[in-house]
Amino acid sequence: MIVPVKDPSPEIGPALASLFSQNYPAFELIVSATEETPALEQARTIAAKFPSVPARFIARNPRAADNPKINNLALPIAEAAYDLIFVKDANIRLKDGRLAEMTENFTNDTGLVVSVPVGIEPANFAAEIECAAMNGYVARFLLAASALGLGFGIGATMLFSRSDFERAGGIARLATAIGEDHAISKMLAAIGRKTIISGAVEQILGARKLSDIWSRQLRWAVCRRVEAPAIFYAELFTSAFVAALSGAAGAAVLGLSPLAIFAGTIGVWIAVDLLLAAAKGWPCTWRSPLAALCFIFAFPLIWLQARFTRRLFWGDVAFVIERPAKSAGAV
Repeated sequence: MIVPVKDPSPEIGPALASLFSQNYPAFELIVSATEETPALEQARTIAAKFPSVPARFIARNPRAADNPKINNLALPIAEAAYDLIFVKDANIRLKDGRLAEMTENFTNDTGLVVSVPVGIEPANFAAEIECAAMNGYVARFLLAASALGLGFGIGATMLFSRSDFERAGGIARLATAIGEDHAISKMLAAIGRKTIISGAVEQILGARKLSDIWSRQLRWAVCRRVEAPAIFYAELFTSAFVAALSGAAGAAVLGLSPLAIFAGTIGVWIAVDLLLAAAKGWPCTWRSPLAALCFIFAFPLIWLQARFTRRLFWGDVAFVIERPAKSAGAV
């Protein structure tokens, strides 16, 4: 198991502790950072409570790629004791037995097993908006894709074989990739290995800043534009805002009020999102409708910015966006 970390946070504690409760025959834990950070010390403190599980900590930057996360993964992947690699974001909490469930989906023709991240435990309104984005928009489409047998790279959790990864080009193939998840999925597909979506995992949100949410949603949208352009262009026309505009535009034909149709479409869309959240046991509070409304109106603006963004920042690293990264293209 590999957990890349950067900054300490309250969410790391329960997320990391969930790894030690996995009912799995044998595994080791590697927590990595590109430099010594308080987050590593936080991880050491938690790991010390579970001495029966081998744990290692890496604080080095190999500068193998432009992407900070890929740099954080390069050494752990190379130094891991086992061929089967499981990568998890620092704030992802696994339910008991989740690792075993994912490995059961790793068959002979599988290259990558991922899970849909579901936002939980939002601590402020900004985090509620992120919940609306993750659970009301992204999760339902990914779960629908899973039901249809489709698979996409999702970086919250990734399970893959290191030998397949190396055969597909390894870290060098990811050197210029913006999103490691899409790139890994596509490079494994190039050697005949498919991606499978296996259920959902919990992502502990805690408190968020609106600026961070916008930056993250923009980065993900740009990743989709570069790595999966068909999905990027389709998602605008399957959004609530465009559906409401379309309804309003056609309202006159039926002799109805455009404003009423626009508002009604938005209202029905939010109601369906809330029903899904309630049915799945996802966060749903009195603030959820307003948070969903905020994201519905923010989404087309994020999409437009992503469409015309030519320079994207991830931390201190700037990516020049021109065409799909060579690392994720066909061999």
